[in-house]
Amino acid sequence: MDLETSRKAILLIDDDRNLHQIQQFVLSQHGFELISAYSGEDGLKKALCEKPDIILMDYMMPGLSGEQVLQKIHTEARYKELKPVPVVMLTAVDHDERHIKSLLRNGLAAYLSKPFGKNELINVLQNVIHKQEETLQEKRLMDQLLQSCDFFYNILANFPGLLFATDNLGDITYFTRGASRFTSLDYQQIKGLSLWEIVRLNEGEVFNYFLDNGNSKDFKKETMLCDPQKGELPVEVTLTPLKVNNADVQGLLCIANDLTAKRKLEIERSEKEKIKGIVQAMATVNHEINNPLTPILGNLSLLIADAAHLSPEEIAKLKGIQDSAELIREKVYKMSNISKPIFKPYYKDEMIIDIDRSQ
Repeated sequence: MDLETSRKAILLIDDDRNLHQIQQFVLSQHGFELISAYSGEDGLKKALCEKPDIILMDYMMPGLSGEQVLQKIHTEARYKELKPVPVVMLTAVDHDERHIKSLLRNGLAAYLSKPFGKNELINVLQNVIHKQEETLQEKRLMDQLLQSCDFFYNILANFPGLLFATDNLGDITYFTRGASRFTSLDYQQIKGLSLWEIVRLNEGEVFNYFLDNGNSKDFKKETMLCDPQKGELPVEVTLTPLKVNNADVQGLLCIANDLTAKRKLEIERSEKEKIKGIVQAMATVNHEINNPLTPILGNLSLLIADAAHLSPEEIAKLKGIQDSAELIREKVYKMSNISKPIFKPYYKDEMIIDIDRSQ
């Protein structure tokens, strides 16, 4: 059988020789070539030899019936090369819908009741041929896709993020972590779970977003991934609707990228900014306290040096003030030189800088 050439050969299997004569005329007018067989057994032999594009046969025949011929084509190994050939059944017997559906499930391509007009027959044959050509085209595309499987598997194996696919309810139908190693998740762990159980997203927010944007824009958000072993991990997710024929949404494609390094960098930057602020504050304190502290210590030194008229108790008080002022100056000096502050508890949840332990 070769549907890519102009030859469209029809094998007619029917014990009514008059029907062959009539169809020879009708089919030739529409560019078909008729191959005749007058029994089921003869029809199978000629089908193997002539390789027709369509088998057109009667349901009721002496010997093998049309249904038995159809069954042999689809069940016996010696006829496996005939399996792709579409079969159209002709019959004058009324069959119930259940029987017709059974025949269609078992490989019948179309069904035509006798008597039928020539236009009915030609329309059925043309429809079957068009459907067969579409099937062949799909097969070619599938073969090409299968040939490219190694390429796609290589892409997935080296994909830098997590890849989820879901059905239209959000249940996970596919998962790969590619080359990512920041999570311990695997498909067996999450198969059948909802995406909303794995990624901290609001289902309503996501679907409302796509509804408002006509499914035309990707949904992006930074959130958390729930890892049973490592806890919650920061990720950036991108959601895209999975469509059939650019119309019906069948599910979601979710890509999750690791933000651990980014968050760590943000924390480090925040800590640096925090330390910078502390250093600036300490420099300010050093400046604002040392300015008035210097004359205080100078005046205390003068008073103590000229203390002959003072009592011992008064001199002791002045030296106590001098010691306290020196301690303040020492602490301020240490504060102004801290580059790596170390904190210690102060009151309740509050923390203060441990001046003596800080570097």
